[in-house]
Amino acid sequence: MNFRWLLIGPVALLALTACGPRTSAPGDGNHVALTNQATGEGKTVELATKKPDARVSGLDALLRDKPSYADARQALISAGWVPVADPNSKENVIGSNWKEICAADPEQCEVCDKLPELASASADGQALMRFRDPDSGGVIAVHATGMLSDYAVSGPDSRLSYMGWSKEEPSSPH
Repeated sequence: MNFRWLLIGPVALLALTACGPRTSAPGDGNHVALTNQATGEGKTVELATKKPDARVSGLDALLRDKPSYADARQALISAGWVPVADPNSKENVIGSNWKEICAADPEQCEVCDKLPELASASADGQALMRFRDPDSGGVIAVHATGMLSDYAVSGPDSRLSYMGWSKEEPSSPH
């Protein structure tokens, strides 16, 4: 057995973590202190959001037992969540030739017009929608599966089922 690797692993881990940033909240909840443990230098920075995760923490209870996407959507909007319009929705859902398809059969594009939050949908029935918390600016992705044509059908008879949600991390500016 080569014992050298048993010693190098923990030493390398300690070296990496000693130089990384540490955080501790100074008390008001709007600032975070960042301290480099290796140098002892630090600075306080203001948080970008007023109430991070305030509305997100209640989503599981809010959306529990919602059989259809229409039910989940109504619950989110009633709780103050705002649909996030995706400018590429029609291209993502219908295809690159969406203009021709929509001109020939406007009904095929109705779901994109009625659900501005619809970001994408796949041929196997998976759909992704986005909502924003107006207080914090946080965005969640709502996942549904089934027939998009049932976007307005509530209850267990809907063929567009609510599957769950996930928190989206803010994208970095390019």
